[in-house]
Amino acid sequence: MKSSFPEDGDNSYIRLAYLRSRIDERLAETDKHMARSNNLKPSDRGGAESAARDALLSCARALDWAEDSDREEETHRRLDLLEFYVRTTFGCRLGRHGTTYSVTCPVHIGHRRIGLSIGGRAQRVCSLCGIDVSECAHLPGRAYIVNGGPSELGWCRVCCQEKCDHKSTNEYRVAPVAIVQHVDLEEVSIVSKPAQPEARFSSMPIATSELVAALGPSFVPGQDVSCDRCLTKCNGLSRFDFPHG
Repeated sequence: MKSSFPEDGDNSYIRLAYLRSRIDERLAETDKHMARSNNLKPSDRGGAESAARDALLSCARALDWAEDSDREEETHRRLDLLEFYVRTTFGCRLGRHGTTYSVTCPVHIGHRRIGLSIGGRAQRVCSLCGIDVSECAHLPGRAYIVNGGPSELGWCRVCCQEKCDHKSTNEYRVAPVAIVQHVDLEEVSIVSKPAQPEARFSSMPIATSELVAALGPSFVPGQDVSCDRCLTKCNGLSRFDFPHG
């Protein structure tokens, strides 16, 4: 089957530009949340803390997109500084449900470079032509010239959104992507680097025995426990020998 769109070389630059845009978007969100936190009145301490923790999550997500890129180290440093600010300004606690404890801090979790990958059967169609990716003519790793804006597919071929600012009168250089329309989920695996960078854990359990060993005999399960991890020197990101997603 012949493609209906002109081919225009490999898509490596498009992929790189997309990753950088996602990092910048997440860091812009971080700045927005921190500005909101800093601009709230001192009497609204709860609102300021909530905004600052939103900033932590956005910055952790920026690191997810920056992983293994030339932006990783700068994003990691920024995350550590922000974490220290939040801890020393508002304090941090382990998550607790009764006598069960967990780590819920996105920064603490983000320093453990693992994520989730789903396995199963999926119906995937090409973003350029709407045909099953196993049958269409648009090749992965290649770029094509297409018109933007709404199309007969129900989405814009440039950004895959139903509504956007791309113009039908303009041509854009884009790479085809697979749009998942139906999934029969069969498994979820732990991987060292998920295909979807933000597919990460939101909490990780902590054995009560570990807390007893660390805090001593005066610790009684059910007490709130302060988290002081970021008050010590960061030992870097922890990587694990799992397969990639």
